[in-house]
Amino acid sequence: MINIFSIIFSFLFCMFLTISFIPIVHKLGKNFNIVDFPDEERKIHQKPLPRTAGIAIALSIILTFFFFPKEKIIYYLIPFSLLFFTMGFADDTGTKMRNVYKWLIGAGIVLIFSIFTPFRVKNLGNLLGFGNITMDFILSLIFSIFAINCVVHSFNLIDGIDGLAGGVSFLASLGFAFLNFKNSNFYLACVSAGIAGASVGFLFFNFYPAKIFLGDAGSFFLGAMLTGISVFSAKEGYGSIKPIQTVLILSLPISDMMWTVLRRGVTSKDVFNADLSHLHYRILKKVKSQRKTVLILLALSLFFSLEAIFLGDLPDYILFLIFWINFFIVGFFDRVFK
Repeated sequence: MINIFSIIFSFLFCMFLTISFIPIVHKLGKNFNIVDFPDEERKIHQKPLPRTAGIAIALSIILTFFFFPKEKIIYYLIPFSLLFFTMGFADDTGTKMRNVYKWLIGAGIVLIFSIFTPFRVKNLGNLLGFGNITMDFILSLIFSIFAINCVVHSFNLIDGIDGLAGGVSFLASLGFAFLNFKNSNFYLACVSAGIAGASVGFLFFNFYPAKIFLGDAGSFFLGAMLTGISVFSAKEGYGSIKPIQTVLILSLPISDMMWTVLRRGVTSKDVFNADLSHLHYRILKKVKSQRKTVLILLALSLFFSLEAIFLGDLPDYILFLIFWINFFIVGFFDRVFK
């Protein structure tokens, strides 16, 4: 039986395993040259660093849940996240894929899981005030492929400066853990706490100045785990969080991705091409400090998570309006630090 002690154990054990594994995967990265070199325009670190922390995080989460009663959720979440991990790891080890191909592969992964598992969004809640928005199979499939894939990729996009992706992952997973525990969805709370613990363990080595990076494998794995948690937390029969609450928790990566795509579209740039237009690069250019940049963005992410926690009793359409306010807050920061 999973209770508050199981949730605490999940957090602490995942943290302990991640801290224990990272020195090993750090050496592995150096020995096998799985390294991020500061030789591209967007690279802001000064020396080559291993990009293998994702291996430690994935191992920690998988091993931790061997100790818990097996529920269907984990059988969906782990394979889903490992497929994204594999795609990212291929890129980390030298198979340089264009971003459009990563997006298409991700869409294929989501398509398979949306058809053969409950990994499909059917109910969006009462976002417009006229009753719950429910989708038939085809519309639900199309929406899931686009929305789930985009949210997973948003975590890869924010992984640009030391401590940001790990910090956002920690705050988001902690928010999911709290809300799921509050709603008596204990297994989801336990998985969320494990992700939070692994994220904290990683931050010991990644907060500026970083000693190791997530790599695409790690950012995709965390993004897939958190996106999966958000889907099941709001899915009838698995969790009981409002769908819009999960979106509020993930407001920062979602809004940053949306603003980046809009900006590239307006300027006729390829929306899939990487550049320095993300909010974290803009803030960094102004404040000249990775620590300050990360703290500003984590404060924003914490604020969005607290909205989901403390304003959850408001009607869905009010929470939907709050999300758009969050979106424009991120846009305001984007303009201020232009």
